[in-house]
Amino acid sequence: MVGEVVATLKELGLYDTTTIVFTADHGDMAGSHGFASKGSYMYDEIYRIPLLLKSASVAPGRADQPVHLMDVTATCLEAMSGRPHTEMGDQELHGRSLLPFAEGTAEWPRTCHYAEYHGDWYGHYSARMVTDGKWKLVWNLSDRGELYDLKNDPAELQNRFYDASARAVRDHYFEVLVDEAERLGDGQLRHFIPDVEQALDDCADDPLPVL
Repeated sequence: MVGEVVATLKELGLYDTTTIVFTADHGDMAGSHGFASKGSYMYDEIYRIPLLLKSASVAPGRADQPVHLMDVTATCLEAMSGRPHTEMGDQELHGRSLLPFAEGTAEWPRTCHYAEYHGDWYGHYSARMVTDGKWKLVWNLSDRGELYDLKNDPAELQNRFYDASARAVRDHYFEVLVDEAERLGDGQLRHFIPDVEQALDDCADDPLPVL
C-alpha cells in the first residue's frame, strides 16, 4: 500500500514536494525471550522500531541518534506549516521536529531515549526505560529492575542491575531516568526508589530464620 501511495504521488507530480514519515507504533517479540506479540517488557524487539523520513529538503542518509514517536507530531506540524511548533492547541509537545536535524541545519540535542509503559487499567506491570544505545535501564514498578550492556549483550540476556561491578553505571542511568521523568512530568516519579531494590538484593543471600 505504501508503494501504491508513492506511485500515485509520482503520477500526480506531487512526490518531490511531499513529506513522508513511515514508522510503526511498536515492534513484536516474535519469540524472543520466549514471548510473542507485545506486552509489559521493554526489550529492543518492541521499542526499537524503524522510522523513515522523506522530505524534499532532506538528503538520503542514516542516523542513530535516539528519537521517539512523539517527535513525529512536531515533525508533521512543521512540515505542514513551515515553522517549528512547541505545542498543539493548549498541549505542550514532548517531542521535537526532526526536520532541522535531518536537513543538517541543527544538532540533535537528545542523547537518550525515555519510554513509559503504563500497564493495564489497574496499573500492574508499569515500567519506565532509558537508553542511549550503549546501556539500557528498565525500572519495573512491580518487578525487579533491569540493566543491560547493549554493546556486549545486544540480545539483552544478562541483567546487570544487581551486579555490584555495574553499580556506578546503574546509578548514572537511574539519574538520567529520573531527570527525564521530571522533565516529562511522569506521575509515577515518587515510586522511583532504587535503594528499595538494593535493600532487597542485599537481603537475598541472608539465611532464613529458623522457626
